[in-house]
Amino acid sequence: MPIDYLYAVILGVIQGITEFLPISSTGHLAITQDLLGVDQQTFGLQFDAAIQLGTTVAVIWFFRKDLWDLVRNWRKPKEQKLLLALVLATLPALAIGAAVEQYVEGPWRQLWVIATMLVIGGVIFLIVERIAKARKSIEQTTWKDALIIGFAQSLALVPGVSRSGSTIVAGMLLGLKRADAARFTF
Repeated sequence: MPIDYLYAVILGVIQGITEFLPISSTGHLAITQDLLGVDQQTFGLQFDAAIQLGTTVAVIWFFRKDLWDLVRNWRKPKEQKLLLALVLATLPALAIGAAVEQYVEGPWRQLWVIATMLVIGGVIFLIVERIAKARKSIEQTTWKDALIIGFAQSLALVPGVSRSGSTIVAGMLLGLKRADAARFTF
């Protein structure tokens, strides 16, 4: 097996393990590439996009029943509210991502930034675990909650910040139960 394929397999495994945890899969991929001595341009953004697509397919498969229920019952008020919240939570990251794109692949993609963000994210997650009070379920999510969660998601544009971690933290700070914050995130 050529060495590039071995590295691709290792990076794919790292992606698969880290994506479902509230830690930055992108950050861990960058650190692994550095440890392996792989130039980040060797695989590049196309490789990152391909393994992210694999993760997306896995998430869709895992939540297929929930997604099917949303699609099938989209005319019901409860499902409409959740669909609107999911769309609203996506918009801030799209807008902010377009605005800061040159930084994401440039100056922010340095190991010291990634390591710093991993540590800060972990500390914040531990603090929120202790102070957050679960007061509501996912069905009680408001459009304001969705936008706040969306802005938290946009923090993950900085390599080393976990998308799922930042959105779970935001959801918990807004009063969502941990499980509901995670479900909304994915």
